Amino acid sequence: YIFVDRAGMKKYWEDIASYDVEHKFVGDSYWKDINYKGTMHIVHALTGHSFNVPPEFSEHIERKVYAYATVTYVAIQIAIYMGFTQIYLLGVDCNYKKNIEKNYFFDEKGKDKYNHYEDRMIIAYKVAKKYADTHGIKIINASRGGNLEVFDRIDFEKIFV
Repeated sequence: YIFVDRAGMKKYWEDIASYDVEHKFVGDSYWKDINYKGTMHIVHALTGHSFNVPPEFSEHIERKVYAYATVTYVAIQIAIYMGFTQIYLLGVDCNYKKNIEKNYFFDEKGKDKYNHYEDRMIIAYKVAKKYADTHGIKIINASRGGNLEVFDRIDFEKIFV
């Protein structure tokens, strides 16, 4: 489980604390009071960067990860650091709508009024793809539908054949 968004950290803190998962990677912006089960890994998530330049890609998550408009970018950095050479993206549709209550896989607390900056997400995904391509890593989008076309696609059902 990974959560690094500063704005959402306070809003979803009780939910994050209650998840019974073996490992949590949590951004260092609001972690001191968490009541958690399992192991929590605090990551220094650099989010205070300019959106005028593409993010870097961290090879050393024990020092920092680069957060850039989507937690999936952080997850990709962590997965590659952990040694994965084939990564499947599931449910990464990169498609948000303002003022609705169902933008997420979990129950939203009120209408989603945030600008999710899908254009910036695409920039981050392109950086991840470039890194992966130059390091022999394959990132494959197995999401059904959506607007993320940076990575090669595969039908979700074909993954488990």
